[in-house]
Amino acid sequence: MQPLADVAISCALAGCRALAPLAAAVYVAFDAARYGGRVRARLGQCEGGSWRALNAIWHTRFARETINGALRLGMREAVFRRVAVEDNAEAPIGCVLAICHTPWARVLASWNATQGVVLIKAASRWESRAGGRRIGAGVIGLRRITRELRRGSRVAVVVDCFSDGNGIAMHFLGEPIHVAPGAVRIAAAAGVPLIPTNVRYARGAIRISFGTSVDPRTLGVAEATRRVVTAFESAVRTDPAVWDGIIRHARRSAWTGARATWVRISMHGRRQGGPAPC
Repeated sequence: MQPLADVAISCALAGCRALAPLAAAVYVAFDAARYGGRVRARLGQCEGGSWRALNAIWHTRFARETINGALRLGMREAVFRRVAVEDNAEAPIGCVLAICHTPWARVLASWNATQGVVLIKAASRWESRAGGRRIGAGVIGLRRITRELRRGSRVAVVVDCFSDGNGIAMHFLGEPIHVAPGAVRIAAAAGVPLIPTNVRYARGAIRISFGTSVDPRTLGVAEATRRVVTAFESAVRTDPAVWDGIIRHARRSAWTGARATWVRISMHGRRQGGPAPC
């Protein structure tokens, strides 16, 4: 049964590779009509240009649905054999694994539940997927995270929480953003390093790799946040398919930041009893 499951998944993934260029071509036309080519222009900053980026993104999206479907059909062992830690590396004990919103979250949560090596800070809907390895938000969740980190556990926390006006200011793929430093603050409070963690799809496998450790105790929260996000940006430029939010980010209007600033000024003026700006 196991060889049959492996062959079935491999055949389906081969179909994903064949469909990706067609989907990319359709999206190029949609982007031109709906966004004036904005997405393609911004993806042009990635290595290999926008066409390679769109092919990789759609290939990964099709592959994700295929592998998630295999999970639902009970082919768990066949799916888990496709998860690999590159170079058999291992993150240090007592650290925050700084991750992004990956297309492979569902697979990794299920795989991690069988490994029991990482706790995941995630929303409640991930409780069953993570097999009891989830830690929630709020004060109680943060206390538990800090306690577990000090005990030597590894906790995965997303770092791609971007906004147009709150957080640490920096640039990402050529666009000004603000990054919520939550993951870095957690690491600083617990006295542990952050490890930039990358998950990519290559040659039919989901590959996990670890970057250079970042210590917020010596760098400070702002600089540590910038270094972690810069490492994430480098991974996205190399392979934009590693980030589930890449298309949404590329679609952002140039006036989004200005609109957000106007709203904040407007609300501040109203709270102070003053007129809203015109």
